[in-house]
Amino acid sequence: MNYIYHLLIYLDIYIIVALSLNLLMGYSGLLQIAHAAYYGIGAYATALIMVKLGWGFIPAITLSMIISALLSFLISLPAWRFKGDFFVMLSLAVQVAVYSILYNWTDLTHGPFGITGISRPVILGYKFDTLRSIFILATLITVLCGTVIYILLNSPWGRALKAMRDDELAARGLGKNTRLYKIQAFLLACAMVAVAGGLYATYV
Repeated sequence: MNYIYHLLIYLDIYIIVALSLNLLMGYSGLLQIAHAAYYGIGAYATALIMVKLGWGFIPAITLSMIISALLSFLISLPAWRFKGDFFVMLSLAVQVAVYSILYNWTDLTHGPFGITGISRPVILGYKFDTLRSIFILATLITVLCGTVIYILLNSPWGRALKAMRDDELAARGLGKNTRLYKIQAFLLACAMVAVAGGLYATYV
């Protein structure tokens, strides 16, 4: 049964990754291949905050979401000058750069040796230290992420995203600020994938 829980925990983590990527590529039409970089940023940020600063799970994963979103924002500002294949190549460069930093900055990330001593999540005094309890936590977070995405995509904001994806020029003609929508979708997707990274770090 433990192996089943193990697989289900991974399933929850990758459902969150898929939800965030679907928001970015499926509903916004933004093809970028640096999503794994933000997943890694979320994992490392959560681990380092918990180990180095001694913060709890919820504050650590919240701060990792903010860090991932801010980094994506800083990268997205110059990136919007590029279109199509050029934007994809730029996102590939971001992916390679983030991987190189995480792998080679051994003083901070310990490189290939990884980070040890990451505590299990503790929420309201309850420690999620069994596979069953971690599965329940991961499922609750997955449901929360899915609910947020569902509400957003069925709001006027979500309909504007779909309009931008289908015909950006027409959306601009209707007065929609497509660049702002792109940045918002980018921020939300990168923050959400950081949650999956934080779950992965505390589990593995």
